[in-house]
Amino acid sequence: MRLALVCLFVLACGGDDAAAPDAAVVPDAAASSDDACGAPDVTLRVVNLCASAVDVYVGGQSQPLFANVQPGDVTPYLGTMLYGTLEVHHAGDAQPLATSDLLSPAEGDQATVALRGNNCSPMALWEGFGDTQPGFLRIRFVDTLGRDTPTRLYLENGDGVFHQVAAVAPLGDSGREGALVPVAPMDRASVRAQVGPELSSTPGTPGYQIPTSVLYEGATLFVFNRQLALFILAFDGPPPALPSGIVRVNPSVALLNGASDLCGTAASHFAFSDSSGNALAALDIRYGQEGRLVLPPTTGGHSITASCNGGPGRTVATGPLEAGQRYLQILFGSQILSTSDRPPATLGGPGLVFANAVVNAPPLDVQTRDATGNLTTIFTAVAPGTLADWIAAPAQDYDLVLLERPAVSASFSGGQPAFVVAIGDWNGQVRLITHRVQ
Repeated sequence: MRLALVCLFVLACGGDDAAAPDAAVVPDAAASSDDACGAPDVTLRVVNLCASAVDVYVGGQSQPLFANVQPGDVTPYLGTMLYGTLEVHHAGDAQPLATSDLLSPAEGDQATVALRGNNCSPMALWEGFGDTQPGFLRIRFVDTLGRDTPTRLYLENGDGVFHQVAAVAPLGDSGREGALVPVAPMDRASVRAQVGPELSSTPGTPGYQIPTSVLYEGATLFVFNRQLALFILAFDGPPPALPSGIVRVNPSVALLNGASDLCGTAASHFAFSDSSGNALAALDIRYGQEGRLVLPPTTGGHSITASCNGGPGRTVATGPLEAGQRYLQILFGSQILSTSDRPPATLGGPGLVFANAVVNAPPLDVQTRDATGNLTTIFTAVAPGTLADWIAAPAQDYDLVLLERPAVSASFSGGQPAFVVAIGDWNGQVRLITHRVQ
């Protein structure tokens, strides 16, 4: 149900004396003032895509038109008189944080004002969606990052093929009318989307899953390109199927091949499936190396089937994949270790962590060896298939040594993040490798 337009008439051209903060301005007064100064009546709403709570003012006024707009909030439309600029302030702050370009709308214009970036810079998007024929909707694509030239939005059609919806300049948009887009196929829960300078089939390319019910017939949608997310906005706020408005980037998975008993040093084949057995992706990885790919989110878990040269497969099940998350998955023997590769924010600097992915290994103790040969135990009793707690990385160069097998060691640079994994078979060869923390 659409929100009613709340008309709050602000005498934008009359300065602070035009109306006292507690004065009720009646339509007749607003109209006569408009006649006097020529400022057109417009309706505005604000979508706050920055990280700060803000107040939004019509330039020259002492009271905000929109007060205390929280990050992620979408305001109702309000009426005002406007010929000049909009100012954005930190909530409660008298000094402007950012100011719009000079705005000269026509009488009756309507705009969504998007606040973006560290300074919450305002983007006034004057609206005018075109007519929508049966079987279609309209999408206005807006770039808030300003990186790629151009930035393109692609959507999957009913045949599973991507088509380009829009291509916009940095910090640009696809125009008032919006692009005409076919309604999403209703035989699937979501539709794939991709944003970037060009369409890519590379497994690691970021993508999104937009719920099918969002892309309904006759819809008029803003789609904002953000950092690793899309923000989708309809006339009356975020779509009901997407209350937050946010579609986070699909989960990224780095799969490390720690299965020495598959193809030896040759590449083994790894096929990903969801909990219903539907194929998601596949790739080949050599022992001791890793491959990266982006998968759709899964709520019921997923499985990985590892095989060598088309031989019998070994299937290992693991948990769900959440949108916006990044995973490291280490397959060894008949086990899989699945974890985030991000250190805790509380660490405050470069981190060091150790994972035991050695078949038949006991719990392992890990020591550092400094330049003078001194040994210090930093991780104790790390069981197979588990990850130690993150610690601060040593400031000086060092070696890591397995206490239970001192011949197994590796050298590292001081002050750098390191995710160290022991792989192999305890009854054979064991080595230390590193996963690159991005």
